[in-house]
Amino acid sequence: MIINSKELCGIDCQFTDVVAYRMGKRDYTTYNYETCGRNNHLIYYQIENTRSYTVEDELVCSIGPGDIIFIPHGTKYRSFCCNTDMPIDGIGISFSIKNSDDEEIYLNDKVRLVAHDDFGLLFKKFKMVLYSTMNPARNILRLKGEMFSIIDELFTPKEIRSDFDNIYSDIMQAIIAIENKTNINFSTKELADMCHMSESTFLRKFKDYSGGIAPIKYRNKIRLTHAEEMANSDLTLNEIAENLGFFDGAHLCKIYKQEKGHTLKREMTSKSF
Repeated sequence: MIINSKELCGIDCQFTDVVAYRMGKRDYTTYNYETCGRNNHLIYYQIENTRSYTVEDELVCSIGPGDIIFIPHGTKYRSFCCNTDMPIDGIGISFSIKNSDDEEIYLNDKVRLVAHDDFGLLFKKFKMVLYSTMNPARNILRLKGEMFSIIDELFTPKEIRSDFDNIYSDIMQAIIAIENKTNINFSTKELADMCHMSESTFLRKFKDYSGGIAPIKYRNKIRLTHAEEMANSDLTLNEIAENLGFFDGAHLCKIYKQEKGHTLKREMTSKSF
């Protein structure tokens, strides 16, 4: 399956074979993929110094601190450090993409600078992916979340992001509360009060955002997704339930069975994400 990176925002996909690395302070290696090309996608965050990228001996771009470059699978290119008199630093994340049918997704983009991280927010996400891949326990849930967040930031078209923010800006505080504080049982009134509107107006706007799902059910869907990720951890069922805001393990299993039609035990965490 071949698409443009801007189309990723509308596709149900997963990231596989995620590998992250941090460049050494004196690693001035020239990376040469001119013969066989990359065998995966790469997003690279430049922290210190400058790197240049060439395709067929022509300079495509040079990146400095805070710049993020994207190099698609199969690209034939060469990259090198521009100044060997100062330390160099950067974080690279290589990965593959598959759709819901487990079909490989290839992006027909070219080597390009995709973003400049003005406030360091993406740097924190890159570091979290790096730490998650290096940790022997490997926090799959955090790794999955940060990868989706990075790809969304880099590839969702600005016009879509802008339209979304404008349409739902008046209920965004409630959306953030539900999505980021899933262990808290906010009532509909509390959520409406956050947005300074009546419950009926809030419910109407929220259902438009969620595709017709009420806030409590929307929150439970998020919780159950987290429960699936935590099912193979060392936590007990009661501990998982407590972390997610359910009364106990029995309550979690009851809600899960109602929503999914089968027990939580049968839902196993996939190695691919």
